[in-house]
Amino acid sequence: MGRKLNTKKGRKLFKTRKHVVEPAFGRVKNVLGFRALSMGGAELAGSEWNLVCTAPNLRRLSAKMEWI
Repeated sequence: MGRKLNTKKGRKLFKTRKHVVEPAFGRVKNVLGFRALSMGGAELAGSEWNLVCTAPNLRRLSAKMEWI
């Protein structure tokens, strides 16, 4: 990682993480309080993660529905 960050391309790529990936995971952890998967196995864990990813979208949708 240190070698990657020593290049201009690596620094530029790492900077974009703050704008693209990190906020989404931060909201899942802080707003929803989700810290770890509780189901074992790839299929069950995938299903649980899909549900966790759906929750913020449902929250946004319900907030928009209040205005209608």
